[in-house]
Amino acid sequence: MNFVKKDIDSLPRREYFRHYMDNVRCTYSMTINVDITGLYRLTKEKRLHLHPVLIWWISEAVNSFEFMRWGTDEEGNAGVYTVSSPSFTAMGKDRENFNVLHCPYSADFCDFYNRCKEIIDKNAGSPTMNPMGPAPAGSFDISAIPWARFTAFELNLYTSGSWMAPIITTGKLIKEADRVSLPFNIKVHHRVCDGAHLGKFFAHLEDSARHAESWMNI
Repeated sequence: MNFVKKDIDSLPRREYFRHYMDNVRCTYSMTINVDITGLYRLTKEKRLHLHPVLIWWISEAVNSFEFMRWGTDEEGNAGVYTVSSPSFTAMGKDRENFNVLHCPYSADFCDFYNRCKEIIDKNAGSPTMNPMGPAPAGSFDISAIPWARFTAFELNLYTSGSWMAPIITTGKLIKEADRVSLPFNIKVHHRVCDGAHLGKFFAHLEDSARHAESWMNI
C-alpha cells in the first residue's frame, strides 16, 4: 500500500498540524534562485533534455522527505505516501497551451529519464489538457515558466485548503558569469511544512545539483 495513515495525536508537531488546519488554515510560498551549475553542465555534456532531468531532480528531493509526501486517502484520512510521483506540464513545439502529464517516480535516474522523455514526446502538443487522464493519488505538481526570470510567484487555490502536496514552479534560467541558477517557487501547507523544513529541502536540491555526476547515470 502506497499510503500510510497517520495518527495525528501521536505526531511530535500535532499542535502545529491542527492549528494550521483548524484555527488558521494556512499555505505559503517561497521563491529561491537555486544554483544548478553542476547539473546544467552535465546535462549539456551528456546531450540530455533539461526538462526531464529537472523533473527527476525535483522528484528525488520530494521523495527524500516525509514532510513533502503528505496527503489524504479516499476517506479523508491524513497520512504519508511512501512514493510520490510528479505531475508536470509540457508543451508541443508549435503550441501555446500546455499539457498536464505524469510519470511514475523511479529512484533510478536513467529509468525515469527514458520513461519521462517518452511520455513527453508522445503526449506534448496534444489538443487536450490532460491526454493521460488524471494523475494517480499521491502525485505532486511541477509547472515550468521558462520565459520568465521571476523573483516571486503566487498560486491561489480556491478549494477547501486541505491540499498538502507541494506545488512547484520553475522559471527561466539565470546565467551569470560561470554560474547557472533556476528560479524555484514552492507552495506548501503550513500544517506539514515550516520554514526549517523548506531550508532542508532547498539545501538538498542544491547539493544534488552540485553532485549530479553521482546520479546522472546515462
